[in-house]
Order: sequence, then C-alpha cells, then structure tokens
Amino acid sequence: MASEQMSLFSLPREILMSIIEVDSITLEDRMNLRQTCRALEELVADSEFYPISSLIIEKTSTHDEQLESDSYLTGIEGLIDSSLVEYCTIPQGRHGSFIRLMNRLFRKAHFDEIQLKSFNFRSNSPSNLMNADQLRELSSLLTCNSLRIDLSWPFYDPKILTIIKGLNPRETLHFHFSSSVNFDQLLLQNLPPVPSLTFFTTGCFFRLSDTTILTLVAKHRFISLGEMPMNLSPETLLEIANITSDSGHILLVTLLYSLLMEMLQLIGVSSNGSTLISSQATVKVCTTRHATPAYPHSDYTIELCNTHISIFRLSREIASGNGRYNVVVRFGIKDGDSRE
Repeated sequence: MASEQMSLFSLPREILMSIIEVDSITLEDRMNLRQTCRALEELVADSEFYPISSLIIEKTSTHDEQLESDSYLTGIEGLIDSSLVEYCTIPQGRHGSFIRLMNRLFRKAHFDEIQLKSFNFRSNSPSNLMNADQLRELSSLLTCNSLRIDLSWPFYDPKILTIIKGLNPRETLHFHFSSSVNFDQLLLQNLPPVPSLTFFTTGCFFRLSDTTILTLVAKHRFISLGEMPMNLSPETLLEIANITSDSGHILLVTLLYSLLMEMLQLIGVSSNGSTLISSQATVKVCTTRHATPAYPHSDYTIELCNTHISIFRLSREIASGNGRYNVVVRFGIKDGDSRE
C-alpha cells in the first residue's frame, strides 16, 4: 500500500505563516521561497518579517571609477542579512523599484533599532538619493523599538514628522545632532508620544521654546535634552516641576546655575556657601556628598509637590555663587525613588 504524502499547502495558513515568520528566515530566504510557486509568493508578501539585526538607512559616499570622482547614494545595512550581502547601495533612480521589491517580500518588517543617517528629508532630493516621499513609503513597511535620526543639516522638511510617525518607535526616539539645527517648533510639538525622547547635542546649537518644552514634557514619559544648556524662564522651569508632579514624567536637562537658582528662589530655596537651604517647610532639600579627590561635589534633591528636582555634580565653586556654570538637572521621580 503506497504511503500517503501530505502537500505542504494542505497545512493551515496560520502554520505556513508561522514557518515563514521564524526570525531565522532571512530576506534572501524569502526571495528563494517566492520563486518556488505562486502560493508561496502570496504568503511571503503577506507575512511579517523579524530580522535579527538593526537597520541603517544612510546617505553614503561612493567612488565613480569612470568619472574619477565621489558621488552619493542611499546605503542599506542590516536588511538583506545574508552570507553574501550585508551592505548594499541602491542604484540611482531605482529607489521605487527597491521599495516595490520590499513590499513583495514582507507586509511589515520589525526591527529592534532603525537608524536614519545624513538625510535632509527633502522631496526634491537628487535622483541618486532616496527623497522624503520615498523614505516615507519605505517607512510604512517598517516598525522599530528604537529610532535614531542623525541630523546634519540646518533645516528640515516637515515630512520628517510623517516618516517618524510611519516608523512608530515603541520605546525610544533619539535625535543625534552633528551640526546646529533650527528645528520647526510646531514639528517638535507634534512628535508622536514615545516612552523615551532623547537629544544628543554636544557642541551644537539647538533651541526649544518654552511652549515646546512644556508640550514635550507633558507628552513623553522621559526626555533627555543633551549637554547644551537650555535657555528657559524660571516660571517655565517651575511649570515643568508641576507637570512632572501630575504626570510622573521625567526631564533631564542642562541649565545655567544662575537660571536654576532663579527658579529655586521662587520656591524658597537659596544657596549658602556650598549648600542649598529651603525656607519653606513644604520644600525639603536632601544632599548627597561625593568626596572624590579630583572633583569633590554634591548632588541635591529638592522635594516638593509630589515630585523631585535633582541637581547633579554641584561643586563648591558653583554653589558659592558663580552663575556661569552649567548643571545637569532632573525634574521628576525616577524608578526606585520614593513618592510621598
């Protein structure tokens, strides 16, 4: 009696999809599966893709041997993920074809991290680079836990917002500045809410209006604004403390010591030599001293209105009244701290 053979396609669709969506299946494997038959072609196109690598989409320099000059193309790293190809560049004018190919290989690709590097996000980018509309179309096929955008141009097209919303980072949105940027304040206010919003701004100019920072603190659970000092009014700083008290959100920001003291004076906190002193019973000052030989300093925590204002690495010189020093300040109560 001849043994019965079961066709692969007699299996339920859910089982077939679970086989295709195993994270060990690479994009190269999906290309091979598509060539097997039309049924698998449709299943592959409708499946989710779970690559094990991070994805980098960047403007990259390439050398043209015929022209003996350098030009720029859009480079992709971490998507192909095969033994033969780890990094690829998209030929000039073929960005639409690349996006259509990706659309046939998965319905959504889920990455732990996506990085967008050196884009200006313009609609009228030259044909050798992926423009803002094409990047937005590609982003509709991708999701990520963490999104990092490297900014190297002084101005940005508002379409960057639709790209961020399309990628929809579930955990962290990180902006990395390599030059000073004049960001549209309304664009920043309309960023989609994420658990963690961070800016890396060492040595680069970056401005936030008082309205923008209040909107961001109310919307995002954790914000870090980098190492460049923010110029905000004392009243805005006090309102930030009120927002973190109501929401449980946290803001990490660099401020001029003189500006911080203007705000603290509004709640009855003043400096006396190397210490901070509160004149109000409802405002408590806690001190943690660090007696390191190279840099003795103190951390202060101001407890008020069900929130904390923590001031880090405050040296004796700063506390003695030199207002030109920058200090790192955290508004809000981090995990592990007590909340009254």
